[in-house]
Parts: sequence; C-alpha cells; structure tokens
Amino acid sequence: MTLKYKFLVVLCYLLNLPMFMNNVFQLFLSIIAIIPLISSCTTIDKDHRKVVEEWVGKEIIIPSNLKYRVGGNFIDYDFFNADFKIVTYIDSDGCTSCKMKLKSWDKFINELKSSPDVAINFLMVINTDEKVVVETLLKQNNFNHPVAIDSRGDYYAMNVLPEKSDYQTFLLDGNNKVLAIGNPVDNPKIKEFYKGIIFNQDGTDSFDAVVNKPLCYEPVQSLGIVNKGDTISKKFRLINTDKETLTIQEMVPSCHCISAVAETDTLLSGNNMDIIVCYVADSVPQQFYRYVDVFFKERNNPERLVFHGFLK
Repeated sequence: MTLKYKFLVVLCYLLNLPMFMNNVFQLFLSIIAIIPLISSCTTIDKDHRKVVEEWVGKEIIIPSNLKYRVGGNFIDYDFFNADFKIVTYIDSDGCTSCKMKLKSWDKFINELKSSPDVAINFLMVINTDEKVVVETLLKQNNFNHPVAIDSRGDYYAMNVLPEKSDYQTFLLDGNNKVLAIGNPVDNPKIKEFYKGIIFNQDGTDSFDAVVNKPLCYEPVQSLGIVNKGDTISKKFRLINTDKETLTIQEMVPSCHCISAVAETDTLLSGNNMDIIVCYVADSVPQQFYRYVDVFFKERNNPERLVFHGFLK
C-alpha cells in the first residue's frame, strides 16, 4: 500500500465516523495528529542520518557559569574529568516532570556506575525559571545525580542544539566530543548502543533508523476534552504480518501519567495482541499528547500508541 493511499484511507475513515466526532473541531484535531505520524515514516531515516553526520565528532560546550546541584544542595562537580559523559537537555515547554524522567535516569546511571573500570559523568541541564519546582521534583524522586538549572538558556545558545528533543541527549568522550546521539531512557536500542560504546561491547558499529511496517492500524486515539483526575483506558490492537514471532522488549511511556499492559509478551506471525493503555489526567490544563512506545526485540523502531486531546 502506497503512502498516498494510506493517507486517503485514514481521511476517509475519519470522515465516516460521525459517532466518534462530535464536531468539526475534534475532526480537525484528529487529522492534525495523524498527518505527522504518516509523513514521519518517509523522513525519519533521512533526518536521523543528517543529525548524526552533523553532530558526531562535534564538541559540546558546557557554560562556565553553570552551577551544579544534587537535590536542593549545590555541589563542586568536575564534569569534564571522566572517560565518558552523558549530557541531556530539558527545555521549559510542556510538562517538566514528564521530560525529566528522573526514575528512569536514576536506574540507567546506576547501571553505568556499577562498573569500576570506566569513569562516567552525567549532567542534566534544565532551561527553566521554576527552580523550586525542579528542586521539589529532585527531592520527591530521590534523584542524587548532578543537575544544572540554566534559566538564561546559555547551554542551548552556545551549542545551537537540534530542535527535536530526541536529539538533545549526547554521549561524549573525554574531550567532550559527541560519540552518539539519542535518549537512552526513551529507547532501549539507544541504551544498548551507549553501553556498547562505553564498555567496548560488540554490535555497536551503527544505530540505524530502519522503518518497519506498522503493527497497529489505529495507533492514534483522540480523547477530546477530559477533566483533571479522569482515568481513561483504551485498547490498541496489534497485528503481526511479519514472518517471524515478535517479542516485546520494553514498553516506554512518555511520562508517569500514562501506562500500558500487554496481554502477552509474544506476538506470533499472523496473530494479534491487545495492549491496554491507561491515561490519568493529572497535569495542568493544556493540550496534551501522550504515548507509549512498544519496543520489540526483532525490530529497530517502536510501535507508538498515542492519546491526544485537551485537559480541562
């Protein structure tokens, strides 16, 4: 099925579902949400290669005026003195706690720190004026790793980072040169790639973004208007048209307010499985876009299951 034909099918499907579309506004939102997913299938590989070519080998500059803290306490921190470094950037748009993913980072950093043979430093740079909010989150999550609040945006300006948040996390060498790009707490494939470089494991020659055929033909669900405190669960059906059995490697939510449960860990060829995604509306009133990435051991790319709408 061609990309153009898929797009026409989606449009026709939407236009013939009046029972799910209470008004033109919700129809417009659904189309807007689906178009980027369709178009991304043809550009993800090209975009990935372009970013990698531009950034690998480039030096990351850490502003000298940054102050490092662990929890609410400032520390003296020599970020530069290590064999490898990981630096991740969080901007001020949207839900800060969702983007920080402190528990996931804590787990990954501790895994890296478990090796006595390699010195690895970590830094999370947050562009925000809400210092009290950040300190509270750090304490609540018992996050005992270095964070720098960069309210002036010096780090972003000095490095002119890629616009997509997917490309704002870097693995650096001892001279702050970029070795790899991508967020390991969002993608287990990138996590394995980072570990392979750091611990000199096999199978790390490349990380290539190969687009797989979708498993879910309705990966986006519009929830319309929801109220704070609402809990909403929806079923997503995945159908395996591949010749091999697929095994779930990990399901990674976009933030703490969304979760997923699969009825089985394996999806046999020709069979289907249901994944129940649950969203708890506990954020601030705003337009929301929440998702769960389902990674399979046999596939390079995750299957993204999406909720979107407005929180009242």
